Amino acid sequence: MLSNPPVNPVSLKKFFIGLLLVVVAACARQGYPEGGPVDREPPKVVDVTPANGTLNFAAKSFAITFDEYCNIVDADNNILVSPPIKPKPTYTMRGHSLRVALPDTLQPNTTYLFQFKGAIADLNEGNKLQSFEYAFSTGSIIDSMTLSGTVLDAYTLLPRKDPATLVLYAADATDSAIAKEQPLNITRSDDSGRFTFSHIKPGSYRLFAIEDADKNLLLGGNEAIAFLDSVVTPTAPSDSTAQQYRLLLSFEEQKGQ
Repeated sequence: MLSNPPVNPVSLKKFFIGLLLVVVAACARQGYPEGGPVDREPPKVVDVTPANGTLNFAAKSFAITFDEYCNIVDADNNILVSPPIKPKPTYTMRGHSLRVALPDTLQPNTTYLFQFKGAIADLNEGNKLQSFEYAFSTGSIIDSMTLSGTVLDAYTLLPRKDPATLVLYAADATDSAIAKEQPLNITRSDDSGRFTFSHIKPGSYRLFAIEDADKNLLLGGNEAIAFLDSVVTPTAPSDSTAQQYRLLLSFEEQKGQ
């Protein structure tokens, strides 16, 4: 009778080790695909509490929830509040939500607008949400007038590399208000020089554009400025005949030189 040859324990051990390595490699290829598309999408707003456009607002804070984890990018410069609030609100990121804590200095019967100009970026790739607005009113009416235009460099007639800050003052404000008083409404031009004010109270205003290098919303001694000689009147967003204002930004002529 023929008998099977004895099995070499060393060879058997090598066989099982080799088989195990093949299985592990196959699992690795299935579970961890190489590469993948790069995320180029900015964060998306999925919820706001209290709701955007809330009337008789009495909350001490509001929260904006995004579809992914985010960071706050330079809140002092990239979040514009109209009218300006003193002391400034505080901004805290928790998970997917941004919480904005408000001071106890809100004015009655006033529409407040928060403009997020690239202030929110996703955690992994740094993609920025370029523009988002949140508005509420401490009264029973929310202002809804708008005003738009462009800011160009006075010498090149092209948009400036750095955006300009646009400010509105009451029509009867003095000429020195731009250097001494906080504006009623603020916004900022984009890369093409375009700007839009929204949620403005009906009325007449004086419109200025300033370089605002020190970020204090006032005209400094070495900052460029643009202004209109006539007052401006905001219109409803649906008004297709609304005027588009054009401002040319330059340094004021120094008197005495």
